[in-house]
Amino acid sequence: DPGRVCASAAPRFHCILIGLRGTIGPFARFGQLALDAFGPEPRPWHVAALAVRGWAQLWAGERAPLASTLQRLEALDARFGGIALLGERIDQLRAIAATASGDFRTAIAIARRRMAALFAEPSAAGHAVTWGRAYRHAYARLAWNAGAHDEWRALVPALVAPRASREWPFCEVAADLVRGQAALLAGDAAAAIAPLRRAVAGHERFRMPQIYADPRPVLGLALLRRGDPAAAWAAFEPAWRAVVAEGALGLLLLQ
Repeated sequence: DPGRVCASAAPRFHCILIGLRGTIGPFARFGQLALDAFGPEPRPWHVAALAVRGWAQLWAGERAPLASTLQRLEALDARFGGIALLGERIDQLRAIAATASGDFRTAIAIARRRMAALFAEPSAAGHAVTWGRAYRHAYARLAWNAGAHDEWRALVPALVAPRASREWPFCEVAADLVRGQAALLAGDAAAAIAPLRRAVAGHERFRMPQIYADPRPVLGLALLRRGDPAAAWAAFEPAWRAVVAEGALGLLLLQ
């Protein structure tokens, strides 16, 4: 029974998969099958299925369906808000949906609250060792999109520090993206190009679309500022083709 399989697996699915090639359609179908299996009566476990569907809607740029999903999640949060894991799943979607729609104040407020919880609670210490940098990169992207450059700069030292053995390999790729962004922010497009090229090379293997931005548009921007529009388009075009081929509007909404 596909519905029962999806329902049992939904709590184990994570938003970081969204944005990988070919995930939008399967995530949308998976979320709907799980919801159908759970039935109409609101229950805490609906959060997982709604979050899966909501991530797919966000990445496809489906504004109205995403708003409806967020409303249902808000109602569940009000009813079962004492369950920490549910609140985290809802806040992840809230924050990035707010960023994609330009509501940066809400996005930054949620990110600050979640960061404080991750690093302040003794019970989360083990989780923070592995996931702390991932949270910081996601937070940095919200700040970058919001134009909160002072807040973004404050995160940079932690983002570019040497990777610990328990941290994800993508951290090195994301660190090069940050180095390129820092050079762009300093007005030095030439210095941005080398780290951004390294980020693009590593991105194909360590792609984490919900945590750090696609470096190809950022490299395109650096090349454009260097006065080379042909090279800028060559860097950006593969990302654009992915948007067109997959309907992956989130790639451009979350830079």
